[in-house]
Amino acid sequence: MTATSTTVTIEVTRAECSSGVTGAIAQPVVSLGIDDIIIRVDAEPLPGNEPQNCQGNDSVQMTVSLHEPIGDRALVDAACLKGPAVRTSFCETGATRWSP
Repeated sequence: MTATSTTVTIEVTRAECSSGVTGAIAQPVVSLGIDDIIIRVDAEPLPGNEPQNCQGNDSVQMTVSLHEPIGDRALVDAACLKGPAVRTSFCETGATRWSP
């Protein structure tokens, strides 16, 4: 990735227990700021009401298109800014996933 990149490849996983199934992934929500680019991608709700175990699940690779080059902005994982994922190992090093 460089300052001129207009796409970002990310790994998406479901944060809650899902019996090993990541499931369908929603479209990314991208917020282009002056100092950072915040990307949020959620997993769609699983069908049915069956209880789920917490064995973890695979990451799904996704390419996110940006409407302008990254420039000198950090890429930030919105899930690590607020919500239940903040307390997980995915966020223990903070929300910034890349910085120039």
